[in-house]
Amino acid sequence: MASHKSLIGLDYFNFCLGDLGAGIGLYLSVYLLSQHHWDHTSIGIALSALPIAAFITQIPAGILVDEIHKKRLVAVISLLILALCCMLIIFCHDLVTVVAIQATAGVALSILNSTTIGITMGLTDKAEFSERVGRNGAFNNFGNVLISLCAAALGYFVSQIAIFLLLVVVAIAGIFCVLAINETEIDYVRARESDDLQSKPIQISQLLSNKTLIVLSITLGLWQLANSALCPTAAQYIAETNSGLAGLSMAACILTGQLVMIPMAIATGKFAHLWGRKPLLQIAFIVLPIRALLYMLTIFEKQL
Repeated sequence: MASHKSLIGLDYFNFCLGDLGAGIGLYLSVYLLSQHHWDHTSIGIALSALPIAAFITQIPAGILVDEIHKKRLVAVISLLILALCCMLIIFCHDLVTVVAIQATAGVALSILNSTTIGITMGLTDKAEFSERVGRNGAFNNFGNVLISLCAAALGYFVSQIAIFLLLVVVAIAGIFCVLAINETEIDYVRARESDDLQSKPIQISQLLSNKTLIVLSITLGLWQLANSALCPTAAQYIAETNSGLAGLSMAACILTGQLVMIPMAIATGKFAHLWGRKPLLQIAFIVLPIRALLYMLTIFEKQL
């Protein structure tokens, strides 16, 4: 059984991951628009590099994490890469370099997400896994809230560059949190959902022949494509119509969403066993187009 110290370390590790996943891409959109006057097409290309790289490397990242025993080391290296990406964003402003930085961050985030799941599985048994994932999500979203508040204050009172320096500090703090997890308490066999150390991972050909899994993957991919664009688009619109709020717009958009997601993450972990996961996914799919419609109506109302 995992010790209390390791579980607390996992909590605060997820806390630090909150704004790293969203902030590197989302804060960048407002930063490039307001500080360097990029056009929307270039910003869209730059922002798309991160999710595309994360998507392409998701399966290889999962295989890599499954094969490596020292999962804390993988997390530390990924966090160091993310910290470096945040630093480089401050100094590099041409399209090719920013796309490369975003792609690198996407790969690091993909590996980091797989590592987080692996560590969680290794520390908890199957009966507690769903609730633990919900708790991870709650701490992740809570981290988003507090870090977004700090980012909003820094962006308004200092500069938008200070926001990326804040993300560097958060990434380094995440390293200390993951090191607080006892490596020996992570069950390697359970972390890779296998029967023993000699078992081989499922072949990619088997995954591609599973029609249910393919349909689920395509559905989630389409949902992510729609969801990932909404928050940056809303923040850019606020920054364009209220130039004095450019530093606050992205943090405010993130903050609002996370305040809702904290109780939702806890509830999802609790109800996953009672309702099943499919009804929860259906609710998420229904909410997304409603959210997009409300954005659209808000913009039309202001234009009229």
